[in-house]
Amino acid sequence: MKNKADLDVVVFMNDFDDMKSYRDKLPDVLEKLKQRVIDSRLLAEIEYCTPHALRIELKTEKAGDHLGVDILPAFDNIKRTGEFQNDSVVI
Repeated sequence: MKNKADLDVVVFMNDFDDMKSYRDKLPDVLEKLKQRVIDSRLLAEIEYCTPHALRIELKTEKAGDHLGVDILPAFDNIKRTGEFQNDSVVI
C-alpha cells in the first residue's frame, strides 16, 4: 500500500514472576502503554486496544505518511540461564 506501513513490536516484560502474574496484570500494562502514548510528543493516535495488544498509528510531518504499530507486551519465558520454563501457557 502506498504511504502506509505496518510494524509489530513485541515488548518482553521482565517484571513478572510467572505467566499467571503476567496474564493478571496485562490489562494494567496495556492501560499504562496507552497513557504513555497519550502523554508522549509523538504524532501518534491510538487506533484500538485488544486484550493482548495496543494498536497505534504514527504519522510523519510529511502529509500522508502513516505507520501502523501493534505493541504486544509479552512474558519473558526464558530465564537468564537460557532454559525454557515448563509451566508456560499460551494465552
